[in-house]
This record gives sequence, structure tokens and C-alpha cells, in this order.
Amino acid sequence: MQKILILQRKLEHYRLDVFQALSKRDSINLTVAFPHIRDHRQHKVESLEDFQTADLKVKHLRWPVLDQEFFIYTNWRYLLEIIKPDALVAEANPRVINIRNIMNYCKSNGIQTIAWTKYDNSSKWPNSFIWRNLLSDWDRILCYGEQSRDGLVEMGIPISKLSVAQNTVEIPLNEIDLDTVRKDAFEITSWIRSDDLPLVVSLGTLVKKKRFDEVIEVSARLMNAGTQFRLAVVGGGPKEDELKVHAQKILSRFCIPADRIVFVGRVPEGHDRIWLSAADVTLMGGAVGLALNVSMGCGTATIIPDEKGSDAELLEHSINGIRFKCGDQFDLQEKLKTLLNDATLRKELGEKARITILEKATIQKMVDGFIEAATMN
Repeated sequence: MQKILILQRKLEHYRLDVFQALSKRDSINLTVAFPHIRDHRQHKVESLEDFQTADLKVKHLRWPVLDQEFFIYTNWRYLLEIIKPDALVAEANPRVINIRNIMNYCKSNGIQTIAWTKYDNSSKWPNSFIWRNLLSDWDRILCYGEQSRDGLVEMGIPISKLSVAQNTVEIPLNEIDLDTVRKDAFEITSWIRSDDLPLVVSLGTLVKKKRFDEVIEVSARLMNAGTQFRLAVVGGGPKEDELKVHAQKILSRFCIPADRIVFVGRVPEGHDRIWLSAADVTLMGGAVGLALNVSMGCGTATIIPDEKGSDAELLEHSINGIRFKCGDQFDLQEKLKTLLNDATLRKELGEKARITILEKATIQKMVDGFIEAATMN
């Protein structure tokens, strides 16, 4: 029985499916340590029954000079002593100030160290030096995606130390499940589709880096130019009120009906797939995240900025989705127009997108990466 301890300074709800699947693999005894006081209430108790949990104490520090937050795990030694894992999986991040102390303790006590990282060697010196110095000392490295793996190879990390656990979330795995999601989507979103206009969905936390302001501006200009559709902004966040005012002003300026851009707000857990499967087109303005996996996994034609990274790498331009030049609103407008006017292209891209996710980015394939990292010598 392989005892694995995973340290999570924040337990996100979408990780539960991954940890549940990992705990059900043969010969795996899994413990996930995370800050209970802050995070435990976010998750249903029954969701955590498939694996053991421990309370990770995390101290947060902010360094005003760098405008960055740093972390110290204060009870890491206690956890390692009572759990006695065969392998430790932890975020290898220089902002975890005592991560090297934890790694050195593991090495001294025969505990395999597995770094879990999305770092892809894209940062400049001195950050690149700091990352290489940290990552090179781990026994194994678990990469979020292929770009991360390839970047670490370029940095000089032996490929024999690297495994890929493609970052992902739960998606409908078969056509029956997908049909169920689509039927639910038809019912839940029927109020927004009463006039049969094509629906563009932009989903995520309403923060600056997601560039919802550009999504709104491009959509309004395209509507004003004669392409008829409705934009649904799904999610909440600190920029919500500001974006609502922005949308109202630009729609008023172009004399476009106010209901052509709708703010849906936060949706219940699991309803992201409802909205993304209901969309004719999913549009992401920036900082692409795991909503891409859901959109592609539901077979929806998707447009993203031409970003690098383990999340964005799954979408290949003109093969299983569309990329636009970052910050180029005209390019985005033209590509959105093309997709909205070509139902056949939307269908082809959506079908290929779903195949990509099923082949590369299911929960079980992500777990395969964990198992490979934990069992290879």
C-alpha cells in the first residue's frame, strides 16, 4: 500500500474529483492536508469521505516591496511524523518559504518528494534561476501539462524525472452524460434564449486579468455591425458592478437593446458545464483557466487569446478551437463573427475539441500522472 500525502494550501472544490479518483486506485492510501478552518466549510462532508484529511496550518505573509503573498506551513513536521507517508506531493513554489526545509526532511527520512507545478521556464532571470534551483532537487516532478514538461526539459531537468498530470476537471465522459447535460442546459437557460438568438457565453471570475471589458466591447461592436447574438457573462467578482455599467453605456451608445448583454451572476457548483454546453460559442478574453476544459469537453466551439500555459495548450488554432491575438480587439471581432456565421465550423471545432479532452484531459488520465510519479523509481 502506497501512502501518499498531498499538501494543499487551498483546497479548491474541483480538486475533490481528482483526489477521490486517486484514492480509489489500487494500493493507494491518500491523505490530503489543507487549512480546515478556512476551507473545510466550503465542501460537503461526504465529498471528503473517500480519502483521509489533515489540517495544514498556513501562515500568510505579504511583502509590500514585491506586492506578493508568501506562505509558511507551520505544522508540516507534525503531519509528516504522524502520517509517515511513502511519498509527499506538494506545490513546488518559492513563495512557500519553508518548502526546501520540508523537502530536506523528506529526503533525510526516506520519503519520496514529488513537486506539483505548472512552471514552464517562461520567466526571466533571476526567477528562472530560483525555480531551477528549487525544482532540480525534487525526486519527481508532476507537471500540469506538456508545455510545463517541455519547458522544464529545456531548463535542464532530466525528462526521466518528469510526469504529466494534465490539469483538468470533471466533464461528461460519454454521449449519454453529455445529452443529459445538454437537456439540463436547455431547460435552465431557456429564459435567455426565448428569441432564438445565438448565445455567446463568457464565464469566469470577474477580475481584470480575464478582460471581460474587452469581451463586452467587441461583442457590442459586432452587434452594432449587424451580427445578431446575445452575450451571457456568467460569474461574479470584484469587477461585476463596473462591468455592468460599462456594458450599459456601450449598448446605449450603439442603441442596442439592453438585454443583448446579460449578467447571469454566480451560478451553483456544477452549473458552469450547463452554461458552457448551452453556448453556441464560448469566448474567453484572458487568463484562460479550467473553464476551457469544460467548454471543449462539452463540444462547444471555443475562442481564447493566444496564450501559453498548461490550461490553454489544449486548444489548437483552427483544429479544435480558435485563437485570437492577445489585446487585438479587431482580430477577436472578426473571428467571433466567423464562428457565429458558420454553424458547420462550430460543429466541427466542437467535436474535435471534445475528442481532445477525452484523449488528453480526463480525471482518470490526470490520476494516471499521479500514479506514474509516485511509483516510478
